[in-house]
Amino acid sequence: MANIKSIARKINNMAKDDQDIRKKILINKPFSKHVIKKLKEIDTRTTNFMKEVVSNIGLPTISKVGEKASNNAWLLVQHSPDMKFQKKYLNLLKKNVSDVKRANIAYLDDRLRVSDGKPQFYGTQLQKNKATGNWEFCEIKDRVNVNERRKEMGLGTIEDYIEDFLSQD
Repeated sequence: MANIKSIARKINNMAKDDQDIRKKILINKPFSKHVIKKLKEIDTRTTNFMKEVVSNIGLPTISKVGEKASNNAWLLVQHSPDMKFQKKYLNLLKKNVSDVKRANIAYLDDRLRVSDGKPQFYGTQLQKNKATGNWEFCEIKDRVNVNERRKEMGLGTIEDYIEDFLSQD
């Protein structure tokens, strides 16, 4: 694999593609089969690339690739269809907590918990209620103390988060 600067550049370019296709999906409702197929191709390609990155340089931390590329690497893994790889990446994030964005740990941890059918800790994952059409938080463990946990991870309050989320919908 190439040098660190070129890895960081490639991570950032792949994250741009990741976000571009997701924006296209949000604009083009209902989703076309072509766009969904393209999304799956991008997620598979970026997952394979991120596995290669981790294998070659370890976790792309802030000190290795810079803040932007480190954050974008997490984004690519967050969108990966490979939960086993996501779990491995989460463990690496937790081992390198002082050299990554703490909020990324919260988001990936919650995503994996919800995917496993468990309550989330940080209140980062929402779902649309099929009956009402409203966005709601997936189950949150110990919701009374969620804002304390969010603060520890560099996140704002759950109330601000839902307000911001709904303003983008």
